[in-house]
Order: sequence, then structure tokens, then C-alpha cells
Amino acid sequence: MERYHEQNWCPLSARNLCKGHVLKEYIAKRGAEGVHFERVNYAGDGSNDLCPSLKLGPRDRVFPRVGYPLHKLTVAKAASKELQAPIFPFVNGEDIWKVIVAGDEHQ
Repeated sequence: MERYHEQNWCPLSARNLCKGHVLKEYIAKRGAEGVHFERVNYAGDGSNDLCPSLKLGPRDRVFPRVGYPLHKLTVAKAASKELQAPIFPFVNGEDIWKVIVAGDEHQ
């Protein structure tokens, strides 16, 4: 496995990958291609998923896996107002699917 990139700007991420940076680059690239997202749904479980979760806005959603580091971290960051996206903890894919299918009325 090769490094995705080498980074030293994000203290939340490993040296070989900042998922938040990758997410922002992807959204910008798609925007330049004329694709604009109404909402980003981000699911994760590890502490390395905190950075991209913090890049999300109030219309986006973060799905932290229950019982894993991201769940505890997102709750703490939401309490400190650092996390803007609503949190939807999940146990399995059905939990995520229910929120996505329910749409805005679920919030």
C-alpha cells in the first residue's frame, strides 16, 4: 500500500492521509465539473474520521458507528460547537439508510 499523500498540516490525521483534505478536494473537483452536492453523508468509525466530519456543514450528516472512537469524538465536538453537521449514530447500514430515506423530516 502506498501513501495517498504526505501531510503535516492536520494534527487530527495520520501523516500519510488527511481524509478531511481529500473530502474537500473531491467536492471542489466535482464542483469544477459542474456537480454540486445538496448534502454530504459521511459514515465512519475511527478517530481518523473526525477531520472530515469537522469539514461538514449544517446541511450535511455525520454517521459515527456506535461504540467506536468517532462516536465519542463527535459527541464531544458537537457539545463544543466545533461540529456543525447533525450526528446520526449507527449500528449497521440499515440505520444509515433509514435516515437517508426519511430525508429532512427525520431531523
